[in-house]
Amino acid sequence: MDLVLIVLKRELAHYELEKTFKKGEIMGLTNEPDFRVLKNMMKHQVNHLKLLRTELDDIDLDIEHCEFMISRLNNL
Repeated sequence: MDLVLIVLKRELAHYELEKTFKKGEIMGLTNEPDFRVLKNMMKHQVNHLKLLRTELDDIDLDIEHCEFMISRLNNL
């Protein structure tokens, strides 16, 4: 259950970061050193997220179960 929470939170963070990077690209920040460093850090986190997902490969979760888990974890 802890692993599911970690993966769900990382998925949400990844989604938010992707939106932020898209805005940065629109603003022309891709040549900024900090932008590139952050983008590389995100690539590392994506690789780690893939490793976490492989740990969940054997777990079959349907949408209702995911919603139940998210609501349960939010209530902790």
